[in-house]
Amino acid sequence: MRGEWNGLQALFLTDCPYAYYVHYFPHRLQLALFATSREVIPIHQFFSKSTFIVNIVCSSSKHHNELQTAKLDEIAYLLEIDELENGKGANQIGTLKRAGDTRWSSHFSYICSLINMYNATFLALEKITIDGSTYSQCGDANNAYKSLTSFEFILILYLMTLLLSITTTISGYS
Repeated sequence: MRGEWNGLQALFLTDCPYAYYVHYFPHRLQLALFATSREVIPIHQFFSKSTFIVNIVCSSSKHHNELQTAKLDEIAYLLEIDELENGKGANQIGTLKRAGDTRWSSHFSYICSLINMYNATFLALEKITIDGSTYSQCGDANNAYKSLTSFEFILILYLMTLLLSITTTISGYS
């Protein structure tokens, strides 16, 4: 993408020599939207809670295995009732991603992974709440479970998905 003569800027300038080229504009827009939205208290709390949820579920290999087992069971059930198509490379288990400020569409992929793994996360937190090895682990999992299932959390999850999908579409990365 870099380079005045060989990159994307050169392609823009050959089509329209009067075009004004802003390098990484969609990514900058996404970062600005993300930073601005974090100044709203409920959205800041949403990202704090979602980070807490990811940390609880992915903190140990045992919890991560429970998450992946729950996702595997969900995929098997959906395949059994013909809700998912079967094919090479389809229906991968995946995991929860962590948010990062420097990668393209990282915030969007972070939120999409939370949506994709919602049921598995829900089940893993339930299991950790019941079978946790310490009281603090059970308490943290229960707190994360309550946050994950609250109306406000789910509403903001989908609103941020809509907001960040626009900038991801603009940037051409999906």
